[in-house]
Amino acid sequence: MIESGDIAGTIEACSNIWASLPGNDYYQPGGHKIEALLAQYDRLAGGVTVA
Repeated sequence: MIESGDIAGTIEACSNIWASLPGNDYYQPGGHKIEALLAQYDRLAGGVTVA
């Protein structure tokens, strides 16, 4: 199973190209908070097993 820490690292790695992710350099209002993204991941895919 993918752990939330792995997802957080992936979000961080993509934040330089996706303005709505936390940690972006675009200074746009309305970005998502990491806690909200991790909670959504847990709701939608928390039980998915990746081989």
